[in-house]
Amino acid sequence: LALALLSGRIALRCTRHAYLILTPLGIEIFPLFRPRKHLQLVLWNEIDHVETPEDMLLLILHHDSERKSGVVLTLTPIAKSRRDLFLRAVNGRLAKPVPGES
Repeated sequence: LALALLSGRIALRCTRHAYLILTPLGIEIFPLFRPRKHLQLVLWNEIDHVETPEDMLLLILHHDSERKSGVVLTLTPIAKSRRDLFLRAVNGRLAKPVPGES
């Protein structure tokens, strides 16, 4: 029984950490059920801008400036202490370079 509880706890921890993965190509969205079929990769160049409500429970990736298409992701699987770091990483990657700075 102890081994089963330990395995369950490890499995829960792994699913929390592998939900959203930032890669050089984009954001990989790894679903819990049927990952081979429903794995989604949102490329960085497909994202026009990112929106996050005040409570930081959602991440909205807009594909166009009119906000007509995009992806809505929940951030609840990510620990509260790590959400700010995740959002800073996404916003930093999408930031437009300032001319004259290197």
